[in-house]
Amino acid sequence: MPVFVWGATLLISEILMGQTSMAFWGAAMGPGGCVDFAVTSRLEGDKPDDIFWGTVTRVMPDLDCVFVDIGLPKKGFLPLRETRHQAMFDQNLKEHRLPSTRPVKLQVGQKLLVQVVRSAEDEKGPKLSRRLQFLSPYQVYLPGGQGLSGSSRLLSKTNMSRFTQDLAGIDLKGGVVLRSAALDVSPAFLRADLRRLHQSWQCVVDQLSQQKLGLVQGYGPTPAMWLETWVPASGSQIKVDSPELQRIAAEWLESKSAVSSKVVMVDSAKRMNHWAECDRQIAACLNPSVDLPSGGNLVIAETEAMVTVDVNTASFKQEFGLGQIRVLTNLEAAKMIPLALRRRCLAGMVVIDFVRLEDPCRKQEVREALINAFKEQGLAARVSEYSAFGLIEVLLPKSSPSLRKQFEMLGLVNWPRTTLSGVPAMPAVSEGFRSWLAGWVSAAKQKRSEIRVRASATAIAQLLLEDEVSAEGYFADGSIVFEVAVSENPKVDVFLDKTLLRFPEEPPA
Repeated sequence: MPVFVWGATLLISEILMGQTSMAFWGAAMGPGGCVDFAVTSRLEGDKPDDIFWGTVTRVMPDLDCVFVDIGLPKKGFLPLRETRHQAMFDQNLKEHRLPSTRPVKLQVGQKLLVQVVRSAEDEKGPKLSRRLQFLSPYQVYLPGGQGLSGSSRLLSKTNMSRFTQDLAGIDLKGGVVLRSAALDVSPAFLRADLRRLHQSWQCVVDQLSQQKLGLVQGYGPTPAMWLETWVPASGSQIKVDSPELQRIAAEWLESKSAVSSKVVMVDSAKRMNHWAECDRQIAACLNPSVDLPSGGNLVIAETEAMVTVDVNTASFKQEFGLGQIRVLTNLEAAKMIPLALRRRCLAGMVVIDFVRLEDPCRKQEVREALINAFKEQGLAARVSEYSAFGLIEVLLPKSSPSLRKQFEMLGLVNWPRTTLSGVPAMPAVSEGFRSWLAGWVSAAKQKRSEIRVRASATAIAQLLLEDEVSAEGYFADGSIVFEVAVSENPKVDVFLDKTLLRFPEEPPA
């Protein structure tokens, strides 16, 4: 029988946060090292499910729609007849300016709370909806909806009775759409998750008094959301390396009077060590191979369909018989696999190939160790029995792309090269490189050509991390593409229309 696992609270003692010109990164540190890592873009946009406070600028009766200014360059498109979650919305809920199922009459200048359904594309602005939804891997909370909904399989008679009991006693206005992952978690977990979604809605309501045009709540991960997830009630130290992150952390702490954390600003002298720690965590998170304490290793492969984990004895250090070596390697792997998946944001279908064991009792011991490790890591998982081929399947709810894909989408990693972080350790290189590159950027813009910079992570980090450098202006129009090489050679190779330039320039022969 598969076992459903829901996690416990993680022990997090320190949180590291930093920024480049394009992204924020964060690492949650526990006694055994990094337990979670996250990265997100600093650029504001119109990501799906972002919530905006907007103003109606144009009413189009013939098209049955209006255009809404949400503070972005392109006006949003809002249909007057909405079909999203049609059966869940009640016609009489008007407390928070939420729409009914009937077409509504809107006027120019009217203020609206809207959510992005589809991001802007080419010449089209974002598509909007007034039917707000708050998502988790387990359920969808609809502040303006009513009742309980889900797929026909999910809401069979047996499951419907179970979920009704699970969510009993929660006096929250709104509707709930259950997702398949709700089958894999406990009633207490499901209720806590629903309360968290409702709190997100309350945060939006609290901000409406300001009535400031623009983004009210971003759906994508933000440093404040990381703190919400990572900081325990007992508090932890939060280290940041920029005034912007210091402000974000301080504002979050002000809203959490019961949390006894403190924010520490990393000074310039220690910034090198701060980024070096970031490098180590990124390298650990993106490396497909994970070493085990006694010499074995894990090989983790991510594909579009699933994640595979292969357990190898490799060069086991201790002197035991082959059978004992296999058991010890599998037990170490079982304890390490949930942490390795968590660090990499890997979820969905995970297939684990442990080292082959013949003894059924030993195999069950390894499986129990895996189940306990998922609990310790705070991960809700569904763990299968051994298959006929000796494999274990684990189903983890997927709530975001993997860490590697997040880096790729932000342009911060060119797999399998190293990440764009690096320690600013070569000021002599960066001093001349800025003015040298600026000249070539100006020439490239005039010719409408592209510059491709290939250098070590450390060398490129100079351009992105120096406070006095306005790196955004260099590549805001997409004219520069950075590739990070594995080498720490301070030489910077720049390709301009297939012409190789090198900095520092080679001395004459």
